[in-house]
Amino acid sequence: MEGVAHRSGCTAATAPGRETILLVEDADAVRALARLVLETAGYTVIEAANGELGLELFQSRTGIDLILTDLVMPRMNGWDLATRVHASHPHLPVLFMSGYTEDAFVGGESGIPNSAFLPKPFTLNELTQRVKDHL
Repeated sequence: MEGVAHRSGCTAATAPGRETILLVEDADAVRALARLVLETAGYTVIEAANGELGLELFQSRTGIDLILTDLVMPRMNGWDLATRVHASHPHLPVLFMSGYTEDAFVGGESGIPNSAFLPKPFTLNELTQRVKDHL
């Protein structure tokens, strides 16, 4: 499965959570696995296959605690999504993920506070730990 390494499983002790995560990822297999891992860890996951749908879901719901988004997607990328959300919710944490190098992510200089980068491929434990740390 592209983008996610299967070196270790997720345990409830790794990232017990009750928060709601908006997961925006265009790769179906990566999105499905990330959702399964996060839900197993106790999070509520709302998923979108692209940035445009992610923005629509964000605007139509309340109580989203974190956006977990791929950086590179067709039509609206994760960066554009986060920028648009940031305009109305400047303190909402955003965790960007990408198979490209971290150089593609300019979080410290982005103007988007509380944002971080998770490189792909990642282990299931890395995913849950980064989400927990970022919430």
